[in-house]
Amino acid sequence: IESGKKFTAVDFNIQNREQKGWLDITYLDEDLRIGRGNQGNVFVLTKV
Repeated sequence: IESGKKFTAVDFNIQNREQKGWLDITYLDEDLRIGRGNQGNVFVLTKV
C-alpha cells in the first residue's frame, strides 16, 4: 500500500446460491477495515 501499488477490481458471478462462506468486517476508521473470512483468511482494506 505504501509503495503506491494499486490492485485492479475483479467482478465475478456466484453460480451456486447455497454458498456457506462468510466475511466479518471490522471498521477501524473511515479509511481502514479488517476482514476475516470463514476459512481463516484475513484481509486489510484501505481507501486509496
